[in-house]
Amino acid sequence: MLRLSVLLRAVVLTQIRSCSSKDLLELRPEDLREQMVKGSGPGGQATNKTNNCAFIKHLPSGILVKCHQTRSAERNRELALRILREKVDLWVKGDGSVVAQERLKWRKQKTEKKQRSRDSLERKLAFKKRLQQKTASVGEELAENEP
Repeated sequence: MLRLSVLLRAVVLTQIRSCSSKDLLELRPEDLREQMVKGSGPGGQATNKTNNCAFIKHLPSGILVKCHQTRSAERNRELALRILREKVDLWVKGDGSVVAQERLKWRKQKTEKKQRSRDSLERKLAFKKRLQQKTASVGEELAENEP
């Protein structure tokens, strides 16, 4: 079941960030098993009848990557290799990997953005409350001054 989760998260990770390929580990071709399989999903006959889905397995770690993001078999192979390099880098280096560092940076930015948003909302609510108090006090003064 672990391998299935690796397959499902591969697409999401590449959309979040674009790693510099020079920082990732190099994979030896003899450690890989590549296979082109029929794709599935939207796209009709051009997608369902052609072998343009890249399926790559890293034999030492057992990590599997399946990529069918484009109609081009070569482009899918390139994307699958990049995803696999990121996965193997994360598997080997753990929290010290480029992927983990970028993920940590992204989470930190997201947390800071949420905090700024909360602070802004609090300021707006405080301003609105002060404004209502002022208008209420002005209304009371006017009521007192009427004959």
